Amino acid sequence: MKSEPALISARASVMQRATLELRGFDVYVREGYIGTLEDLLFDGACGQIVYLVVAGAAARVESRVIVPIACVRLTLPAGRKMFLNVSRARFESGAGVWPLSAARSWVDRQRIASSRAVAGFRVEAMDGAAGRVADLLVDTLPWCADYLIVDAAFEPLGNQVIIPFDWVSSIDVERGAVRLRQPRAALRTAPRL
Repeated sequence: MKSEPALISARASVMQRATLELRGFDVYVREGYIGTLEDLLFDGACGQIVYLVVAGAAARVESRVIVPIACVRLTLPAGRKMFLNVSRARFESGAGVWPLSAARSWVDRQRIASSRAVAGFRVEAMDGAAGRVADLLVDTLPWCADYLIVDAAFEPLGNQVIIPFDWVSSIDVERGAVRLRQPRAALRTAPRL
């Protein structure tokens, strides 16, 4: 049986993608290109990706929209393409796709977080500061953030560790902090990138 770091490395090469890598993917509806993936919105309690933020959305008045993750039909990392199971007419009429500015009024900001915004948040272990979030590793099959990439405070400049999302006890968007249910010592044994 493989060790935990080896399992993470093996999975990362096949299904895991950093959100920084996913941003910029071309997004297609059934009839063709519709825009570019700008961000992923996720449930901070469990890491489940719930919406995509797509920019440059064709003929829409609002250039940035949110799309439910359930609309994703296929993702091709090698070609940096994402295909939605939505028609252009439905996309442009707003049926199940909402302007980002309108969605801000009903998206629960205490629970739903932006992957782009979380990058840079402080990481607070049970016993003190542990570093900063560099990115999330997302499994693109169930669309879930499985790991955080952390610039660890105890590591020399440039070294990052990968910690399971299960270690997150809460994400405080107002304070810009991710709280862990582990002490700093646990991060010292986490796999490095």
